[in-house]
Amino acid sequence: MPTLLFKQPRAGYFAASPLLWLLLVASGIIGGAVVIDTHLERVDLERALNDQREETLSEASILASRIQAETISTFYLVVGLARMIEINGGITDEEFQEICSRLVSSRSGLRNIAAAPDMVVRHVYPLEGNEAALGLDYAKHPTQREGAFKVKETGKPIIAGPFTLVQGGEAVIGRFPVYIRSKENQQLEFWGILSTPFDTGVLYEEAGLYDPSLPIQVNIRGQDASGAKGEIFYGSPAIDQADPVRSPIKLLSGSWEMAAVPKAGWLQVSPNAFYIRTITVIVTVLVLVVIFLYYLFIRRVQHSQNMERDVASIKERFYANMSHELRTPLNGICGMSELIKMSADDKEIVDNASVILQSAQTLTRLLDDVLVLSQSKQLHLYHYREIELDSFLRELVPPLIHQAESKGVAFQVQPIPTDCATITCDPPMLRQILWNLLSNAVKFTHTGEVSLTVMPHSSDQISFHIRDTGIGIDASRIDGIFEAFVQEDASNTRRFGGAGLGLAIVQRFVTQLGGTIQVKSQKNNGSEFIVTLNRAQ
Repeated sequence: MPTLLFKQPRAGYFAASPLLWLLLVASGIIGGAVVIDTHLERVDLERALNDQREETLSEASILASRIQAETISTFYLVVGLARMIEINGGITDEEFQEICSRLVSSRSGLRNIAAAPDMVVRHVYPLEGNEAALGLDYAKHPTQREGAFKVKETGKPIIAGPFTLVQGGEAVIGRFPVYIRSKENQQLEFWGILSTPFDTGVLYEEAGLYDPSLPIQVNIRGQDASGAKGEIFYGSPAIDQADPVRSPIKLLSGSWEMAAVPKAGWLQVSPNAFYIRTITVIVTVLVLVVIFLYYLFIRRVQHSQNMERDVASIKERFYANMSHELRTPLNGICGMSELIKMSADDKEIVDNASVILQSAQTLTRLLDDVLVLSQSKQLHLYHYREIELDSFLRELVPPLIHQAESKGVAFQVQPIPTDCATITCDPPMLRQILWNLLSNAVKFTHTGEVSLTVMPHSSDQISFHIRDTGIGIDASRIDGIFEAFVQEDASNTRRFGGAGLGLAIVQRFVTQLGGTIQVKSQKNNGSEFIVTLNRAQ
């Protein structure tokens, strides 16, 4: 069975339901646009959140550094007092009052300063309002004993609180050890402690926590300078549930930790969501418009193809009818001319009948060429099958051999090589190609020979060489010989007949079969046509 191959592109499943495919493609594009938009918004939101966290952390770090600086600088004043007592080997009440008045006046947050040599409060500034503190023995005080003796045992300052004060407000208390040198051996000995409450309200105010333009809200944890493990003493505990940024606050001893979030909360939507969505919608609409235009184009192509098929069908029927209607009278003319030639005795009548017969045969060949050329433009169905070249040529060449020998021209078909024994091709096209070339060779050759040689051109191609010793082709006219209704010389039409369609048909069929054709010729010195075709399609 021959294999039926379609060279014309087919629309496939799209042709069956283009609207369905259009809807599926549109749905896919819209779905893809949604996915892309979601991804872009997520990426933009992540970038914006990172920027927001960096800005929030920067604000929190600045705020934390202010609190740290205010606290440490205030307590360092008291540390300086402790160093002075150490250097002087003690302090009188007058000296204490004078120095502390300067310290307290320089820091509005300092409520008072108390000195407890031998763990008993002996000096207080200001005295007014703090008289009850004089004589306080830390060793006997149930709530302050532990903290005071911890300072003595560790020799390090301790930050306690913040505490709510009886007289109002809130303060963080700093306790600092004081040492003096022994008169006997000059070794440092524990003298006592200094303690001072630092008003946290003043601390927060000076650090900027109460600034209404502050873009963040914070809480601070680390009761008794216990750092991140301590309890919250400022701000809302809910901040810890909002994924805050955190910044440590270092103290003289221990630390606090600040947690911060933006006042408006963390971003929940990409800040550029409007622009991303707008661009995505515009691009999606443009793509859908292109797809829709392509759909309209396909529909138009299909409509055009249907019209072409209808026209081709009409033309095919027309060619068939025209062929039948023209061949019938031509066959009658040929038959009657042959009959007159055979039955007439008058030479003039025989000659006239020969002219009529020759004219009818010329018209028949012209009709065949026109029909083949016209149909080759319309039909796109090729019947490829494997052809055994030896038997194929044995059927093709006998009429040509007879025609050549009647002119005294030798016609040779060279033996076909084993590796060229078969070719997969469309038989009618191959027959038309070889017939036209060989019949031209015979027609334009008066002496000498015509030959056909089949040989391999490459591993996947076979070449057919048609040589003759005929009239040849002028070099200036070779480029135009494959045009329809063109012959090498206008006088050839009168001398040899034909309409100049044979080579146009040959070139068209060779091209449709995916092959090539070459010409080598010299005027009055013969021609060689080389047709190269694929072994398999």
